Amino acid sequence: MRPRTKCHTNNQKSSI
Repeated sequence: MRPRTKCHTNNQKSSI
């Protein structure tokens, strides 16, 4: 699990 992916996933969740 890379930090970049985690950030991206978190961002998407926050958007929803």
